[in-house]
Amino acid sequence: MGEVLTFRGKIGKWLSHDLTLWLIIITIVGFTFWQNDLAFFFGLVFVLILLWARKWDWKYIGLQKPKSWRKLFFKSIAFSVLILVVVDIIITPWVEYLLDTTVDLSSLNGIRGSFLNYIIFILIMWVIAAFGEEFVFRGLLVKRLGILLGHTKLTMWIAVVFSSLLFGLGHEYQGVSGMISTGVVSLILGVIYIKHKNILWFTILTHGFYDVIGITLIYLNLEQDVYNILKNLILN
Repeated sequence: MGEVLTFRGKIGKWLSHDLTLWLIIITIVGFTFWQNDLAFFFGLVFVLILLWARKWDWKYIGLQKPKSWRKLFFKSIAFSVLILVVVDIIITPWVEYLLDTTVDLSSLNGIRGSFLNYIIFILIMWVIAAFGEEFVFRGLLVKRLGILLGHTKLTMWIAVVFSSLLFGLGHEYQGVSGMISTGVVSLILGVIYIKHKNILWFTILTHGFYDVIGITLIYLNLEQDVYNILKNLILN
């Protein structure tokens, strides 16, 4: 006799079905163009329910244990600094120059000089951005979409580009330059994810450390000064 599935098991099997995953991904795309915040939270709720139904099978989205936590930690810090240099110091200024517009960070003005707001925002960032966005954009949209498309190297890279486009569109509140910059950040995170055998911890920590650096500079009201100093050191 075959295994008798529990109600939870039946939910997990249904949510893991290819057709269900396609419908969820299509819905996320639709929400992104209609209400991008809703797209992210819809995706996150789905991933959490899916993981619950699969009895917290974290490997399903790539959240497996790395060979070395120490190596993971230091590589993630190095990757976060690399993203800062490549995106914030090199790419973003050119994007702003060519489009004659700047990244809109006005939504973060509340943390400038406020230690309490800074700490609260850091905590929220780790939960929503580092973990939440990585669950959705790498764990679901890269890994599961890549598998749905055929699970080849090409389809995985297609999924990386696709998720990066959605990630950029989801940051519309930062203006056109902000969408391009965050899209490039997502692209780099996707590359890191693929190159490290879909181990989600690499992008979670890299994403978190990168945001901590940026948020700290904004809190100190030093982001432009630091970026300009680094840009002069690197490009001159």
